[in-house]
Amino acid sequence: MIVPGSRLGPYEIVSRIGAGGMGEVYKARDTRLDRSVAVKILPAEFAHNAQLKLRLEREAKTISQLNHPNICTLYDVGDDYLVMELLDGETLADRLARGPLPLDQVLRHGAEIADGLDRAHRADIIHRDLKPGNIMLTTSGAKLLDFGLAKSDERPLTEFSGVTQQKPLTAEGTILGTFQYMAPEQLEGEHADARTDIFALGAVLYEMATGKRAFDGKTRSSLIAAIVAAQPRPIRELQPLTPKAFENVVSGCLAKDADYRWQSARDVKLQLDAIAAGADERMPPPRRLAPWIAATVAALLLGAAMGWLLRPRPRASPRLSLALDSGGTLLAPFYSRLSIAVSSDGKTIAYAAKPDAGATSMLYVRRLDQFDAHAITGSDGAYDPFFSPDGTWVGFFSVGRLKKVPIDGGVPVDLVAGVVTGRGATWGADGNIYFAPRHSGGIWKVPASGGKSVAVSSPDAAGGENSHRWPQLLPDRKHLLFTVRTDRIQSFDEASIAVLSLDTGKWTTVLQGGTFGRYVPTGHLLFMRAGAIYSVPFDVQNVRVSGAPVRRLDDVLCSDSSGVGQFAVADSGLLAFIPGGIGDQQSTLVWVDQQGQSQPVSDVKRPFARPRLSPDGRKIVMGINAANDDLWIYDLDRTTLSRFTSEPGDEVQQTWTPDGSRVFFESVSNDVFKLMWKPVTTAGDAVEVYRSPTTIWANGWLPDGRLVGAVNNPTTQSDIFALKLGPPPTMQYLTHTAAAETDPAVTADGHWLAYTSFESGRSEIFVQSLTGTPERWQVSIEGGREPHWSRDGNHLYFRNGYKMMAVDVKDRDSFATTHPRLLFERDYFACDDFDVAPDGQHFLMCASANASGRQAPIRVITDWLPLPRE
Repeated sequence: MIVPGSRLGPYEIVSRIGAGGMGEVYKARDTRLDRSVAVKILPAEFAHNAQLKLRLEREAKTISQLNHPNICTLYDVGDDYLVMELLDGETLADRLARGPLPLDQVLRHGAEIADGLDRAHRADIIHRDLKPGNIMLTTSGAKLLDFGLAKSDERPLTEFSGVTQQKPLTAEGTILGTFQYMAPEQLEGEHADARTDIFALGAVLYEMATGKRAFDGKTRSSLIAAIVAAQPRPIRELQPLTPKAFENVVSGCLAKDADYRWQSARDVKLQLDAIAAGADERMPPPRRLAPWIAATVAALLLGAAMGWLLRPRPRASPRLSLALDSGGTLLAPFYSRLSIAVSSDGKTIAYAAKPDAGATSMLYVRRLDQFDAHAITGSDGAYDPFFSPDGTWVGFFSVGRLKKVPIDGGVPVDLVAGVVTGRGATWGADGNIYFAPRHSGGIWKVPASGGKSVAVSSPDAAGGENSHRWPQLLPDRKHLLFTVRTDRIQSFDEASIAVLSLDTGKWTTVLQGGTFGRYVPTGHLLFMRAGAIYSVPFDVQNVRVSGAPVRRLDDVLCSDSSGVGQFAVADSGLLAFIPGGIGDQQSTLVWVDQQGQSQPVSDVKRPFARPRLSPDGRKIVMGINAANDDLWIYDLDRTTLSRFTSEPGDEVQQTWTPDGSRVFFESVSNDVFKLMWKPVTTAGDAVEVYRSPTTIWANGWLPDGRLVGAVNNPTTQSDIFALKLGPPPTMQYLTHTAAAETDPAVTADGHWLAYTSFESGRSEIFVQSLTGTPERWQVSIEGGREPHWSRDGNHLYFRNGYKMMAVDVKDRDSFATTHPRLLFERDYFACDDFDVAPDGQHFLMCASANASGRQAPIRVITDWLPLPRE
């Protein structure tokens, strides 16, 4: 201890204020400026501890980067001490010793703490030790102290020995201090980022409101278990008058998974400010299956910038954020399919999302004057939602069909079967639904009340067109707006937007260099280019644009493999969009063992699809999603990735021949579905072997040389076939039921066929005998898809969501098997399907390479229209 009157340079010690885990704090007088200061000194017994000295130096450098009214100011640095502003007040820990704070103080000081954190985070500084003892309450507001554990690097904190504690362990063994405010990932030694501080902020807010810690335990292990797995007692059980909105904000901070917490301290501050200003108290945080308004009216009226700026913009637009909760993920960031739709009056939003990791998507409907979204029963696999003109129905694609359902729920009504991969639909005021049923071909229409569907456009193959998609009926009910893809484009920034006359059947290109055109009542055509929404004046009567396009909104998610823009505009002026810019699911190829441990195949990152190992295990053929999909081959010996196909349109659904000399695949262009093969090691063009009226998949071989695959059928959805190559080729159905069967996999001896069937209403794995009596058995119990045999036929692998399952064959003659067993549950399904290595012990899979995590919130600008006239 330093006695009063001692000098540290120009600083004269007056009295001791307190002590922390790595320093003593004294009140001192700056003799040069005649002002009182606080001096933090490294204890004498630690003066020769290089690690603690380094921490003190790091704290000085950290604080010196921050200048904010809610962060304690650094004045000077000396040998083994820091000089900071002297704060007149008490720590939040001392204040909490007297009980909880009044609500107005909780909201005010909570917002101040969040504001200080936001300033640090914007400087790439993470506090990592936020707790009541490191927060000072002063007459001018809350101040953040003690950045001794702050970091700006990417290394996780892996040891607890240096963590500061407010107080020592008591005799009873209760932990009092830092552990109570640590996020699960911090306790587990994983990467700490801004969201780690947000968890601690939630724990502090909880304690401020209740006077109780959010998590507690009699032992260190029980405390850690509570933080990692338990939920704190609801705040309103302890303080019944607490606004629900505040409890929801705290819950959003305390989400166990960092991806599903509030993602910035700025967002937390805005919400606390809004509650303090008397905004709507029903605003919930992220919660399972329901999106919520994350910035309420008071914050909106302040015109708070959420990171998306409109240019030009004559006035601030009220903005909201609809966030999904833990377990719910929007479909858009992973698939090239539309996720959101808005009713014409701007009162209802529909979105496609997965309720749990690895689950199939479902449709959800949320009225903006309510706070709950509801799932549409029977909408499994839903994507591309769209509203009826009166907003009472929502249409969508699902499991090979175009459907509609009342927004308040009910049984979905099938309108069209035989849809392969929908590319957009619009419900016209003329009573028809216009839709693109495939990723190749033209636009069709069907009466919204049901009936026969007919084609209204067919791409001009001679002109290189292969797909018309993303339709919208214009207000005159005589013209249809849509995107045109050609064989030549490498990106949808090179696509064009056209208008079809429904009277003449002819179309005219109105814009070159854009995708996903949408007409809005201000007389503008909106479209996507380079991850931004552009607008250009559009004359509907004369079907032409005028003037130069103007960039309106940046950072809107747009898929370059389908051209979909993730936004929707209501006639009322409301805009809903998903942020993200240009992006498709990037993945890396990995080897995964049966315990779920992975090793990279290479560091190449692409939007891969359906990797397939050659019979000798030395090459991989896979799809790479782009404006026009092609197949590529990765040589494992040479570590090279090279293009394999460059046919017009898309090349997909590939399989090796048994000798590895050729690859069979489907080539699709302008509604022409061709089964082709191409040599791998020698030069040669692709050869057509079969032409189908619908999509056809190549999956494997029978010992007699027949190709096994699946073919789409408008009546039975999808069937498994065996194709004897010609001339002439002849097809035999191996399954042919009213339910969809797909993903065929045959044992090397040709005795057993495994496949996915949807006959029960969800995907399950079945095995069928191909010799003797055609018996079959259901193998999976709670869902499954994508079956694969080990090469010896003794094991069948399949996935159920993110779960990799295995069935062991005990008797191959009678097909006696074990019950399905879980090998591992990991997210190695960033691209469709997987393959089994020749050793039968490893899997070729895809790991997500997208650094931004899964969850992208839905952003809403309530009065984006009218746009100013150019």
